[in-house]
Amino acid sequence: MSYCALRQRNFKLALTKLNEIRQHLDLCQNLLIRSIYWNEIYCDVYLKRHQIQSSTSTLSSLLSTTKENILSRDYNELASICDDYLRRFENNEDENNLLTNLFNGDHGNKIAELIVKSVLLSMKYGSNEGIKRFSRLLQIVDLYPKTMDLIADKLQEIPCWMFFDCLYQITAYLDKPIALKLYSVIEQIVKLYSQSIVYPYKLSYETLQYSIQDPILKQNLELIQQELNHYTPLVNEFIEALNQLNSQQQFDTWSKELFHLLTSDSNTRDINKLQEHLIKFKQILFSDIINLDETNDEQLILSNTQDNNDIDDNTLLKPKITSIRILFKNAVKKEFNDLFGKNGELLSTISLSDTRLILGNISLKLKNIIQDKTNINNYSTWFSSTFRQQNLKKKSLIEHHIKIVGFDEKLLVLHSLRLPKRITIREHDENDYRFLIKAGKDIRQDQRIEVLFSIMNDLYDNDPNCNQSNSAHIAVRTYKVIPMSSKLGIIEWLDNTRPLKDLIEESYDNNELNIITSQGQHSRKF
Repeated sequence: MSYCALRQRNFKLALTKLNEIRQHLDLCQNLLIRSIYWNEIYCDVYLKRHQIQSSTSTLSSLLSTTKENILSRDYNELASICDDYLRRFENNEDENNLLTNLFNGDHGNKIAELIVKSVLLSMKYGSNEGIKRFSRLLQIVDLYPKTMDLIADKLQEIPCWMFFDCLYQITAYLDKPIALKLYSVIEQIVKLYSQSIVYPYKLSYETLQYSIQDPILKQNLELIQQELNHYTPLVNEFIEALNQLNSQQQFDTWSKELFHLLTSDSNTRDINKLQEHLIKFKQILFSDIINLDETNDEQLILSNTQDNNDIDDNTLLKPKITSIRILFKNAVKKEFNDLFGKNGELLSTISLSDTRLILGNISLKLKNIIQDKTNINNYSTWFSSTFRQQNLKKKSLIEHHIKIVGFDEKLLVLHSLRLPKRITIREHDENDYRFLIKAGKDIRQDQRIEVLFSIMNDLYDNDPNCNQSNSAHIAVRTYKVIPMSSKLGIIEWLDNTRPLKDLIEESYDNNELNIITSQGQHSRKF
C-alpha cells in the first residue's frame, strides 16, 4: 500500500510540473520549442501514470522492462520531432520564417545536441529504431561539431553489438574528426566480433589509406587494420582467392588502369608506375600466389593431375600456379614481352592504339581458356589446399558461429555480362551454403537495397493488417549481400528463382516474338 501511495504521489507531482510548464508553453510562440519541452515532460508523466496502472507489478520489473520500453519510445519521438525540423531547415523548407528565427544563434546546436542525446539514450534502452537513426546521427555530428563531446560520453553506455547494422556507415566516417570518438567502439568490436566488421572496414580502408591526411587518424586506421589482420588471418587470402575466380574481370580492370597511365604523349608517362603496373599483372594473372610472404619457386608447383595419395593429411601444400594461369601464361607470355618488354623497357615507346589492339587479342585468348571450366581448382587451388576435408574432433569455441570446413570443387558459371560464379561452401553443421561471387562491380548499392527491404519488413510486422498468420501476411524476401571490396562481393544464393528475362519472354505469344525479332529489338525492350 505504501509503495502504491508513493507512486501516486509522484504522479501528482509530475502532473503539477506538467501544468506549470504548460502555462509557460502557452506564452511561447515557437512551435518547435513547445514540442521539445512537451516531449521532455511527457516521458516523465507517462511513466508515472503507467506505474499506477500496473501496481501489481514488482518494482524490479518496472525498472527493467516497462521503464526502458517507455523511455526508448519517447526518446525516439523526441528525436523524430527535432530531426524533422532540422531536415526542413537543411532543405530550405521554411514557412513564415519560423526556421530562420529558430536556428539563429546557437539554437541549431542545441537542437542537434537534443537529437544526439535522444538517439543515444534510446539505443541505451535497447531501441531498434534508435539503431536505425544512428546513421543520421553521424551526419548531424558532422554538421554540428559541438555535439561531438556528447556522443563520446554516451557511446560508452551502449553495447558494441548494437552497432552491427550500421558498420558500413561508421567505417565511412573514419576520415572525419568524429572518428576519434568512434575509435573506442570500433576497437571493441574488432576484439569481440572481428568478423562482423572486417569487410566494412576493408572496404573503407581501400580509399581512406590514401586520402587521410591527419596523422592521428591515419595511425588509428593502420592500428585497426593490423588488429583485424591478427584476428582474421585468412580473410585477405579468401578475398584474393575469390578474385582469382574472376580472371577476366581482373584483366579488364588492369587494362583500364593501364590505358589511364599510358598517355598519348610518351614524354609525360610515369615509367616507374607503368613498370609497377606490369609487375602487378604478372602477380595476378601469371601466378597463384595468395600469401605474398611465400617464395614463387616453380619447383613447388603442384599440378592438378598430380597424385596426392601419399601426402600426409596434416601437410599443407599451397600450389603456386593453377591450370588456367599456366595455360594463359604459356599462351600470351611471348606476345606480352614483345609488346612491353620483359622488364617493361618498351613502355616509353609503345603506342596507345597498338596496346589496345594487342590487349584485345589477349583478352579473347583468356576467354577461350576459361571457357567451360567448372572446377574451382582450375581458378584457384587455395580453396582445396587451405580447407582440407577432415573430421572436427572438438566443438567450436564460439558455439553459435558456423565454421567453414571446405569448398565444393564444382563451380557454376552464369552466362551473364560479368560471368559471375556460384561456389558452394561446406560448413561444420553438415550443410552446404551457396554464394554468388560478383567481381568488377561495387555491390554496396545492392546491400543498401536489402537494408531498405528489411526496414520495410519491420514496418509490415508492426502493421496488424500486414502481420497475419494467413495468406495476408506481407513480407519482402531478402538475402545477404556482403561487399568485400569496391570491386568484389558475395551474394547469398536463392534456389528456385528465375531471371526476369525468362518470365517476360514467356508472356509473349508467337506473333509478338516474330514482331520483336523482325524489328531487331531485344525482348526486354518490348
